[in-house]
Amino acid sequence: YFKEAILLNDNPHLLFSTQERDDFKITPASLKKFLIDKNLQGKRWHLYFNAPVVNPTGAYYSKEEVRDIIKIVQDFNGSLFIDAVFSGLEFDAKKTSFPFGPLLSSGKKSSYLFVGGASKEFSAGGLRFAYGVSNLEDFSHYCRKNLTRPHQLVLKAMRLFYQELINEKKSGPIHKHLQAQRLQLKKHASSLTEILTKHQWRVISGEGGLFLVAKPPAHFNPTYFQESNVLINGPEWTGIEEYYRFVLSVKKEDFSMALERIKRCLDTH
Repeated sequence: YFKEAILLNDNPHLLFSTQERDDFKITPASLKKFLIDKNLQGKRWHLYFNAPVVNPTGAYYSKEEVRDIIKIVQDFNGSLFIDAVFSGLEFDAKKTSFPFGPLLSSGKKSSYLFVGGASKEFSAGGLRFAYGVSNLEDFSHYCRKNLTRPHQLVLKAMRLFYQELINEKKSGPIHKHLQAQRLQLKKHASSLTEILTKHQWRVISGEGGLFLVAKPPAHFNPTYFQESNVLINGPEWTGIEEYYRFVLSVKKEDFSMALERIKRCLDTH
């Protein structure tokens, strides 16, 4: 749907291909080669960068990887659109989102739009709260003028949420909830990975997020899942050829039931 958002206004675009060996992440070397091959240095261009946690694969960019990619964009006079909406869902609390400010302000100055939110962090499907930070005055003016301002109660709740989130003590109820959620998502991912790899699926080793993405062996027919009343999203949704998406963010009871159906389906076929 990122591509469709661009096509909505007929904006010209280039598709950047990533590799299976890199868990479909952008690497500094491949990005630099792409920019040189397309002769983009000195031209106006923007990079859509989904990081640190990638949706839907759950792959993770380290601080060093992000720093190197930002530097390449700066060196080639590009602009950055950073989508960090799925960050904060890292399985390892020590990897929870690092500050982007110092990375964006160091080196050669470039334009950026940083988008984040709290909805995914709480796996809150009903509450869509997001924010944008940019050094582009035109964009800031557009947002203030055109975007719907949340209700005062929502603003207050989000303000309290972020105040607690940056609390260095990390001992309040919000931190306890997020830690419990991380552990549950990690357990779901581990259990599903064990079953899929046992049946020769290639699983992308996610380090966060709400989903798990994997590729079945050549002999597997996706209709087998339909016969077992298991619903998953196919390559047309993930945008990655042959890879399917499994949802991790469901109740323990529902996940256990789905896991048993998946196991029974794979054992049968």
